[in-house]
Amino acid sequence: MSTVLASEKIDEIFLSMETYKEKEIISEEENINQFLDSVLVIQKSIRNASEKLEYLVNGFEELTWFDINDDILGRFDELLKSAEDLHRGTIQNYIYYRNHKIVSKVANSEIKIYKSVIDDFKDSIQDLRLLFFNREYIELMNKLTERNQD
Repeated sequence: MSTVLASEKIDEIFLSMETYKEKEIISEEENINQFLDSVLVIQKSIRNASEKLEYLVNGFEELTWFDINDDILGRFDELLKSAEDLHRGTIQNYIYYRNHKIVSKVANSEIKIYKSVIDDFKDSIQDLRLLFFNREYIELMNKLTERNQD
């Protein structure tokens, strides 16, 4: 092989290495950054879902202090049915997050918090059902209130 051809081949390899450095190494770094950005988006999304559910839990707790009269009891029941539907959806989301191999690893603590808030949400729905729709419970509470007032 001639010196000229060897020199041309060396130049070609140098150019190829420079192109690789510029495109591939930066591209790999960009891919990693995009992946990490995606992880942050997933974590933030789950945290936001938890915060929204927690807001609802707090709202339901506030409702326990109101006197719900028969005029709005039907609307109140609709609210609880809607909340029960929402609860089923949140459970489906939780199962998806928990079963997803990547999400369950990169957002494990967020998923645990989400599950805890989901449980609180379910408890608040059940508490309201008991408080306003369970006649035996209502009668018992009324008797206890009357005793305390005497």
